[in-house]
Amino acid sequence: MKLKRMWPGLCILIVFILFDVVMVASSSFFSGLFPLGEMTLTYSLILTVLGVLMMSILTFLAGRICDHIDLRELSETMGVKIIYVLMLIAIFVGGIFYRLEVVSRSLASPGGKLSLFENAQIGSNLASNEYDLLSIVYSSLLRSVLFFTGNNIAVSFFFQIALFMIFVLLGTITARLLLGKAAAIIFAAYISFMPIFVEDLGNLIIGTNELFLVLLGIELLVISIYLKNVSDGKYTSGWFIIWYVFVGMVVGFMTYLDAGTIVAVLPLLLSALFMAGDYEHTGAKSFLFVMLAGLLTFAAMIAQEAGFSMFVPVLKNWAQYYFHNVMTFSMFWTYTNYKIIYVITFIVMSGVLVGFFRNKNFGRVSPWLLSTILVFMATPFFGATRMNDQLVVTVFFAFVIACVVSLIALTRKEEVYKTVSEDEKSQLQKEAESMVTGTIVVEPETETKAGTEDTKAHPRFVPEGMVLPTGAEDEMDIEKTNMKMPEFKGKIALCSGRVKDDFDKDKIKMPKEEIKRAHPTKHIDRNRLKDKVRPEEIKRDDFDLPYKEGDDFDI
Repeated sequence: MKLKRMWPGLCILIVFILFDVVMVASSSFFSGLFPLGEMTLTYSLILTVLGVLMMSILTFLAGRICDHIDLRELSETMGVKIIYVLMLIAIFVGGIFYRLEVVSRSLASPGGKLSLFENAQIGSNLASNEYDLLSIVYSSLLRSVLFFTGNNIAVSFFFQIALFMIFVLLGTITARLLLGKAAAIIFAAYISFMPIFVEDLGNLIIGTNELFLVLLGIELLVISIYLKNVSDGKYTSGWFIIWYVFVGMVVGFMTYLDAGTIVAVLPLLLSALFMAGDYEHTGAKSFLFVMLAGLLTFAAMIAQEAGFSMFVPVLKNWAQYYFHNVMTFSMFWTYTNYKIIYVITFIVMSGVLVGFFRNKNFGRVSPWLLSTILVFMATPFFGATRMNDQLVVTVFFAFVIACVVSLIALTRKEEVYKTVSEDEKSQLQKEAESMVTGTIVVEPETETKAGTEDTKAHPRFVPEGMVLPTGAEDEMDIEKTNMKMPEFKGKIALCSGRVKDDFDKDKIKMPKEEIKRAHPTKHIDRNRLKDKVRPEEIKRDDFDLPYKEGDDFDI
């Protein structure tokens, strides 16, 4: 994804850096790294300044190294592609075994929403009626698994591990499409081994968090495919309206499922309006279809609960469910068990400050930065949404870290389009001129001589429809003609500045009188000579033309 370089992107960067500095300072203050006292705040500020400065230097140096080794070209080689796939496989397998190890070592009793498992058991009655869509889907999917494994509660935890690894896969593909290969590897590694994502498994908690993350991953993947195609200019047909409607349906459904999702994905959708090189405004047109389809899908989901006659009351209930708990804010990074990890995370996130200016042709990280900011700014105004949950917020932290890696790996000289060579530019210019003048450009064939390099003939401009002569009939093809060219074999010097070898150079220094005495000249009567010499005895050159008196050569 390549976005235009505009002032909103710079404003988003400034706001995000201020936000990140506050996060580093607050997390380091409550991290327990420094003893509580009057100097705690001072130590926290020193750590903040040094951390941001060191990360900026590391980002700059790492970017220079990537430029030196030409990481973009290197990533296209077969060896690097194989290493990339092997690294992803190792991360996924390691993430699965890490979670299995956590579950096997847990001494806790199963807890959480046990009704999800009870409703999913084979041959049992419903333990309780579920009105939550996620709970209904969770129990239905788990029941299909228990049909093969039996009613074992341990299957629920393996089921949740599978759901989470599916989310890791979806998020990795999203990062790959919008941010690059290196960013995808870092995102997968961070999400797979971040301890906060295995905390519920360690406590044997049954819940729908993993299922929600899978649905969020599907939404992000669909949006990433949509944005990638907009950036590449692939939406050239009217049939893509069907795809726009599908994207809008996914966004509308997720908005109905959780109101906070629209706040998180709206910056990504808006980025379609600022795609670099989109002179046809395809992104703006597609954005209108996506939003219209999303609005209609959301309205249909509200209406399906109690019909269109109860549309307004159901909409009010939906709004009160998500917006009833106003002006509450949870600083989870100050009381979590992983404070040091979050301090390091916030410091690494500050690398966008230097990385943002590595490439001046386009940008790609502003939507992710704005999404992270909006999630935090909207948190006090949301109630039961999962978007202000520690898990989801940490997911967006992982995307920001992936943005830092993407900016480091981004080549400084990479442009929106492939650079056109001088020969291609001249050819395009000639074609444009031929379209204006009504002529076509004909490239004559060139011969290759042994021991010499091929030479390109100059293009010949001819009126459209004219048939060019070929072979010996072509007057401009001098090299192929059979005409005998004149040869100068006499002693006439073509260059006046040269002196013939048979000329006595010493005579140049002799005075004129001595030269006359040494070589006396005789007066020759040219009329008498003309009478004595017959015309057929006069030696003619090959290029002399016979003429008679009275011939007129004037044209």
